[in-house]
Amino acid sequence: MSLAHQSVSQTLDYGDFAHLYRSSCGATDTNDVLFNQQLLDSLNNFDVTGAKRTFLYDRGWTYYMRSIIWKQPNDLKTAQQMFLDGWEQENDLFALWNLGVIAMMKADCDAVMNYTATFVREAKDHPEVIVDYEEVAFRMNYCEH
Repeated sequence: MSLAHQSVSQTLDYGDFAHLYRSSCGATDTNDVLFNQQLLDSLNNFDVTGAKRTFLYDRGWTYYMRSIIWKQPNDLKTAQQMFLDGWEQENDLFALWNLGVIAMMKADCDAVMNYTATFVREAKDHPEVIVDYEEVAFRMNYCEH
């Protein structure tokens, strides 16, 4: 007896689900992080075609928060990959900035300098993006020593 397996790719628009994502402007609630992870990991089983930039950013941020809370290296690696995908696939400058943050955490000065310089250069074409030049200077100074 043999079973035929057919793979069906289903697409979804993250915009239909983004309202479920729990964000906070204050202290991070671990229950929210776990909820977000379950939501986003479930949606990741689909081909996200709509609001993909937001999906990649939210998933990256969720795994970044997991790495801060539970200190699991794989969580930081997943966050880094989501932000990299956001930058490479969607030209998300905020994902690019967060790649610099992760590079700082890893003390990877080549990456810090590259991501930060690219962010500053690209942000010039996007007046809606505010560049924190104090943070840019901090990063550059950190890596020069």
